Amino acid sequence: MPGINGFEMAKRVREELRLDDLVIMMLSSNELSARISQMKEFGLSHYIVKPIKRRELYSAITEALADPASDGANGASGADRVHGGKLGPGAPVIERSLQILLADDSPDNRMLIDAFLKQTPYQLELAVDGVEAVEKFKAGKFDLVLMDIQMPVLDGYGAVRQIREWESVQRVAQTPIVALTASALDEAVQRAHAAGCTAHVSKPVKKTTLLRMIASAVQ
Repeated sequence: MPGINGFEMAKRVREELRLDDLVIMMLSSNELSARISQMKEFGLSHYIVKPIKRRELYSAITEALADPASDGANGASGADRVHGGKLGPGAPVIERSLQILLADDSPDNRMLIDAFLKQTPYQLELAVDGVEAVEKFKAGKFDLVLMDIQMPVLDGYGAVRQIREWESVQRVAQTPIVALTASALDEAVQRAHAAGCTAHVSKPVKKTTLLRMIASAVQ
């Protein structure tokens, strides 16, 4: 918006008007996953990506007002409830604890996925590059790996290959590995599968898509 943008407006509402219990919902023309730290800073609890559909808007408003965690006065982080923060019928969840290794060099992406899984029984172990991912995989026991493809030191392709080689040497069953790709093009998908990935999710990652993929991969 001209003058001041939505983030600045939200900041002023929180700091100057002290309306901590007001639910502020962002209407954005693009995914805000890369700015989740900024959302957390300004106490933003939900956002909707344009073009806005009537059903999505109604659902988001209903969830925001019904969610006691949306009350900024209780100190809860608004960024933990991105995309409504509740598990609706389109977000299947395995009703048991899953140990998930997430490898991603982006702090914002790690925070986003952690927020998506807050209300699930899933436990996240984090790695910031391919080398750390391989080391943690060998040292732990995981039900699933979420592997970013573009990472420093060792990229996702190389990390997956090393994990598959280690599994082969150890003669253990392959752990499902979901590639997090910046592209949904067939070439990127095929390359991920060739490296040993079980499935892929294209970025920006959406909560329902991620939860559906996790449920499908471990069943």
